[in-house]
Amino acid sequence: MKIKLERYNKRKDLIKVLPEFINYKIISNLGYFKFNTWKRILKNRKSKQIIFDIFTESNFVGLVALVYEKQYRSWSITYFIFKKYWNKGIATLATKEVLKYAFKNKIKKIHAETRTDNFGSIRVLEKNKFKKIKENKREIFWEKKLK
Repeated sequence: MKIKLERYNKRKDLIKVLPEFINYKIISNLGYFKFNTWKRILKNRKSKQIIFDIFTESNFVGLVALVYEKQYRSWSITYFIFKKYWNKGIATLATKEVLKYAFKNKIKKIHAETRTDNFGSIRVLEKNKFKKIKENKREIFWEKKLK
């Protein structure tokens, strides 16, 4: 499957994303922290962020973002795929493309976090060679150094 990334346009794209966030199963799968991260990103608070829309052919299928986490002084990656496009490798491909973008823009390290029961997201990070750096009952913390 081929994907295309385009820079996020808040005015145009927020309306497309909101119905998916209302879906309880998706919100519960994101986990509290990831949901709040996306809420903050989409409101475009004063954080450094690079957000991309994800397309397959002409279908808008989700978002992927790099967010500068000031308290950690590092970048994190987060992604959100609409439910009907799950299990098609889209998040894996989008993550791969964003990692290329990060490398070209001299970002040295990227973090991620997943719920311990979000097996799809865990697989996305494993396929993109992220390393587990910490795990607790609810979440796994990941890191990837870009070379």
